[in-house]
Amino acid sequence: MQNLAIQVEGLQKSFKGLSVLKGVDFEVEKGNIFALLGTNGSGKTTIVKILTTLLKPDNGKAIVGGFDVNTNPGHVRQVISLTGQFAAVDEMLTGRENLILIARLRHLQNPRQIADDLLNRFGLTEAAGRMASTYSGGMRRRLDIAMSLVGNTQLVFLDEPTTGLDPEARIEVWKIIKELA
Repeated sequence: MQNLAIQVEGLQKSFKGLSVLKGVDFEVEKGNIFALLGTNGSGKTTIVKILTTLLKPDNGKAIVGGFDVNTNPGHVRQVISLTGQFAAVDEMLTGRENLILIARLRHLQNPRQIADDLLNRFGLTEAAGRMASTYSGGMRRRLDIAMSLVGNTQLVFLDEPTTGLDPEARIEVWKIIKELA
């Protein structure tokens, strides 16, 4: 159990009497990439919302980063980061400003250095001073993922990280995800 990043047992969730999750079980070891696959409406986003404390399960157990999502949601939020289906960058800010903002919101020392390190890591140094609204879809996605890595994140949840990207940008995002693991 000490080597587990996520442990899910008997997870259940219903909406308006319709059962969406019916006893879901799985474990994810630390350092692994884990994908939830299924058709639309199969409960993937519901599971992500439960694991990231945005939704409470009706029944079952979910341990994330060593903390129960029901009894210690604050601790769970301190060790995770969530990147949604669509890039959540502030398009009125530059790439660098987006990263600095997140570092300041997380009360980190040297936000500019953190931003510069992530811009370099994600190949965005040349575009760092441009407004995020001028970025391509792939660049926005890389910036979005970089923003989710600001701070001491143990687990990164990516909800459909390649949505809306062209094939080349998809390959680039998957390469970054592999490097993160």
